[in-house]
Amino acid sequence: EYLAVDGNWHTARFIVKGRDENGQATHVLYVTRLISDAKRREQNWISIVEEANRANIAKTEFISQIAHDIRTPMNAVIGLTNLARQESDVTVIRGYLDKIASSSDFLLGLINDILDMSKIENGDLTLHEEPLTREVFATSINTVIRPLMEERKIRFDCQLNGPGCILVDHLRFNQIFFNLLSNAAKFTP
Repeated sequence: EYLAVDGNWHTARFIVKGRDENGQATHVLYVTRLISDAKRREQNWISIVEEANRANIAKTEFISQIAHDIRTPMNAVIGLTNLARQESDVTVIRGYLDKIASSSDFLLGLINDILDMSKIENGDLTLHEEPLTREVFATSINTVIRPLMEERKIRFDCQLNGPGCILVDHLRFNQIFFNLLSNAAKFTP
């Protein structure tokens, strides 16, 4: 098969029509056929398969990332639930429950993202900007990250400076910090 200068694909065949007494070819028939349509279909199928492979890789990476994102707040929910079960002071238990609720809200947001996979695939994911106070953000970070750090015996100080309130997509903003800090917990000796 070859691509001719006119842009068309051809296939060529050489057929031996006659041989001498030593078996050497003496007459050869050269046949060529135009195969541009078939070649274009073949290239189109190859392109479709490559695109499907890229989509599968992207989905695998997405699932891996989302599993990582879910693990961090899930650990906080489990840890705080265990602490609340051991506590008798109602005020302390309420504090644990507030932190569990915060982590649960984050998990629900992640799960909603998974369910909206088609939006992500189509690039239709929209950010939902809302005011986020420094205190609410600090509570979220401390609720989810502090137990990870304590489990690894890493000292964790959360000191936030800057404006008292910012306009962000809470889920995406938290994802960024949770990923960075959970990786810091995981990879800090």
